[in-house]
Amino acid sequence: MGGVVKQVVQITVHEDYGNFINDVALLKLESPLIFSNNIAPIPLASAETPVGSPIGISGWGRLKTGGDIPVKLQYNTLESISKLKCFTSIFMSSDALICLAHTSGNGACNGDSGGPATYNGELVGVAGFVVSGCGTSNPDGYAKVFYHVEWIKKHSDL
Repeated sequence: MGGVVKQVVQITVHEDYGNFINDVALLKLESPLIFSNNIAPIPLASAETPVGSPIGISGWGRLKTGGDIPVKLQYNTLESISKLKCFTSIFMSSDALICLAHTSGNGACNGDSGGPATYNGELVGVAGFVVSGCGTSNPDGYAKVFYHVEWIKKHSDL
């Protein structure tokens, strides 16, 4: 299958983390990654993601609540929704959060936390939570990278 295993030597958690808001952390690896065709940096979000945008997600999470862990990396395309629609669906709303809608049976699941949400080749979100189980009609919550860019730069070498 391939892959690279690295030891984490330091974890920096956002100082205002709580209740799934500011759900970001930086991991310092024991040694740098070697970039290749399969390993490359991704630009951080440079702007707010427009409502209704197609957002690519991927992860190694379960295929359904209580289901199997996949053998292959899973990916899907979800849709960014407004803060108001997110609030009316799951009663959460924050500038630090991006909510992604999907059809039933799709979306993130247990084990996808920390995984990427991408738009136009940029990292726009980090998988945070699902509501009422995987694949329900509820949107999934992701930490909004654009909101956290300055924090990321302040606490890293970027």
